[in-house]
Amino acid sequence: MIRIEGEQFVDEHGRTLLLRGVNVGGSSKLPREGSSFVGRPFPLEDADVHFARLRRWGLTTLRLVVTWEAVEHAGPRQYDLAYLDYLEALISRAGEHGLDVFIDFHQDVWSRFTGGDGAPAWTLEAIGFDLKTLHRTGAAFLEAEHAGPPPKMIWPTNAGKLGCATMFTLFFGGDTFAPRTLIDGVGAQRYLQEHFLGAVEQVVRRVAGLPNVFGVDLLNEPSAGYLGWKNLEVPGAPVEVGAMPSPLQSMALGMGHSFEVERLQRGLLGTRVVGRELMNPNRERAWRAGASCVWLEHEVWRDEATPRLLRPRHFSHVGERAVDFAADFLAPFHAEGAARIHRLAPALAVLLQGEALRPGPPWMGKGPAAWAPHWYDGYVLFMKDFRSFLAADAFTQRPLFGARRIRKSFAQQLGRLAAEARERGLPLLVGELGIAFDLRGGRAFRTHDYRLQRAAMNRTLTAVEDAKVNATLWNYTSDNTHADGDGWNGEDLSIFSLSSPDEGDRALNAVVRPRPLAIAGSVVRYGFDLRSRRFELTVLHDPSISAPSEIYVPQLQYPHNADLEVSAGQVVHDFDAQLAKWKHAPSRTEQTLFISPIPAPPG
Repeated sequence: MIRIEGEQFVDEHGRTLLLRGVNVGGSSKLPREGSSFVGRPFPLEDADVHFARLRRWGLTTLRLVVTWEAVEHAGPRQYDLAYLDYLEALISRAGEHGLDVFIDFHQDVWSRFTGGDGAPAWTLEAIGFDLKTLHRTGAAFLEAEHAGPPPKMIWPTNAGKLGCATMFTLFFGGDTFAPRTLIDGVGAQRYLQEHFLGAVEQVVRRVAGLPNVFGVDLLNEPSAGYLGWKNLEVPGAPVEVGAMPSPLQSMALGMGHSFEVERLQRGLLGTRVVGRELMNPNRERAWRAGASCVWLEHEVWRDEATPRLLRPRHFSHVGERAVDFAADFLAPFHAEGAARIHRLAPALAVLLQGEALRPGPPWMGKGPAAWAPHWYDGYVLFMKDFRSFLAADAFTQRPLFGARRIRKSFAQQLGRLAAEARERGLPLLVGELGIAFDLRGGRAFRTHDYRLQRAAMNRTLTAVEDAKVNATLWNYTSDNTHADGDGWNGEDLSIFSLSSPDEGDRALNAVVRPRPLAIAGSVVRYGFDLRSRRFELTVLHDPSISAPSEIYVPQLQYPHNADLEVSAGQVVHDFDAQLAKWKHAPSRTEQTLFISPIPAPPG
C-alpha cells in the first residue's frame, strides 16, 4: 500500500519507497478498433504475460495511460462502459502481479484530431471546427495527412496552432477570454471542464477500490493555448519546426486566407529558417458552414484583405494585470479536479504538473497530492542521436559538453524538479523520462547493435539515481515494432519491441538494474555502475521502523548470483525472488550495502 507522508511515498510499515516503473503504453493514445479503446494497452488475455515481464524487470509502478476520448468518445456523457469494465479488470490483474498503478489522464496537443491525443472529436465540433480541413488550413499538423516523411518531432508545434491553442484557451480561460462562446447554452470553459472531470470521475469510481491503485495524474502536459501570449503577430510553440504561422496568421488561415510563412528546422544550437511555405493554398476554412472563428467573434482581429489585429493584449492582460497561466488558471483547475477526486476517493494521491519545463502552479488544494513533471535528455529525444560528450540543458536549451559535466547537469536538472516539489510540500514522481530508440535512422534495428541505446538509457537512469527521484519511464508499448515504433506520430521510445528477440530487448541491461524498493529510513545515496555491475546503497537507518529494507537484485545483472556485503546489520538474498532483505543494525547511523556479480563457474 502506497501512501504519502510529508514529502515522501511510504508503505504501511513507514518505509520510504523509491518508485520506479514505466508508462503503459504508447499506443494507448489511439483506439484499437474503430473508436473503441478496449484492449489498450493490450488485450486482457495477454495481460499476465506483460505484467509478469514488467514485474521480473523490477518496473513495479505503472503509469497507466487513459484518455478522455477512451472514456467518452461517442458523445457527451455517453461513457464507454465496456472500456471501463476492461480498465477495472486490467488493473485488478496488475495487482495480482504485485504492480502498483496510477492513472494518467493523458493528452498531447488536445486531441488526435489536432495532431496528438486526448479529447474526443465532439469537443472540437462543439465550438464549430470542421475536422476535415484542420490540416489543410494549418489549424493542426496531422502526420497522416502530410505527404512524405514529416520533420522529426513536429507534433508539439500543434500547441501553437489554431486548433489546439483555441481549445486549451477555452478549456482554461473561456470565461475570461471568450465569454460569448457557448455550448448548449453553457460557457465553453465550464462545459469542457465539466465533461472532462466527469470522465475522470467515471474512472475513479471504477478503480478507487482496487488496493493497488494509489493515484491519478490529473492532466498530462497541460497547455496554456493562447493564454499569456504577448505578441499575437509572432509565432511560438514548445518546439518550432516546419511552417510556423503566428496566432494572427493562424486565425486568418482558419477563415480562408492563404499566407507564405517561414519554415523552420531545429538543431542543437536552436532553430533556423530553411525556407518558406505557402499555407492553405486552396483558401479553405477550418470552421464548418454556419460557424465562425471564436476570436473573430470576440473582436481580437478583423477579417480584411490584410487581416488586422484589434486587441493585441487580449490574451496577455486582464485589464492592466498581466496573465499568469499557471497561477491564474491551472492552479484553480488542479484544486477543483483534486477536490472532485477526493470526494470519491479521499486516499488517492492526485498527481500534478505544469506546462513542460516551465514553472508550475502553486498547489492550492487539499488532500494527498504529488508533483509529477516530466524530464528528458533533449538531445537524444529531439535529435534522435546520442553522443557521450554532448547533451543539452532541458531548461535553458544550452548545449553541454563532456560526460562529467553532463552527469552533473542532469542530476541538477532533476534536483530542480525535486526543489519544485518541496516548495509545494509534495513528494516528487517524475512521470516521464526515457530515450528515443530509433537513433541515427534506426541503424541498430538493422545491425542489432544497441550500444548507443544502452548508453543513452544508462545516462538517463544514472541521473535518476544521482538525484534519488521516483520516476516512470516512457514507455512500454506491447505492439511496438521497429517499422512502426510506438504507432503514434513517429515516436519510438518503448523499452519493449515485438521486433526484438529475447523478450523484446533493446536496452534491457540498462533498464533492469538493482535499486532500493523500501527503505527503513532514508536514502543518503545510491548508484549502479553498468560496466562493473557494482551497486552501492547508503541509508540513514530509522530505528523506529522494525521492517527490513528491501532491495531489488535482478537476475539479468547477476545471472550466477550476487555477492552482498553490508557495513552493519544482516542481509538475506533470495535469488529466485530477486529480492534482498536488509535488517539494519539498531542504531540511527549511515549504513551501506554493496552488491557485486559472482563470476560464472568454470566450464
